[in-house]
Amino acid sequence: MAVSPAHKTKVRAALMQFAKQGRFPYYSECGFGLYGPGKEVLDLISREETRNGRPDITFVLRSKTTGYPSQIGFKPAKPPSETQKAEAGAEAQRIIKAYAPPGTSNPYS
Repeated sequence: MAVSPAHKTKVRAALMQFAKQGRFPYYSECGFGLYGPGKEVLDLISREETRNGRPDITFVLRSKTTGYPSQIGFKPAKPPSETQKAEAGAEAQRIIKAYAPPGTSNPYS
């Protein structure tokens, strides 16, 4: 199923708002239903952000089960490996440095 440009824009705007607030909500708390906005749109946003040299803002969303994103490096993270945990921590730090208010803590470290 193709992702509409309007939906991608709406999801990206929400993720950017969380990043600028220094929030790392659970999927169910992000306003897109119980399971969040969906893998397809998150993958599109992830690729677009990183292709343009920006932090991957999809890392602001976390699973209540693990406390980490449900996929890291486009691979399932249920549960995340130690390598995936380190990757999530590093990407969250990039998000915090680029967008979040001073004093924002990294939920993955």
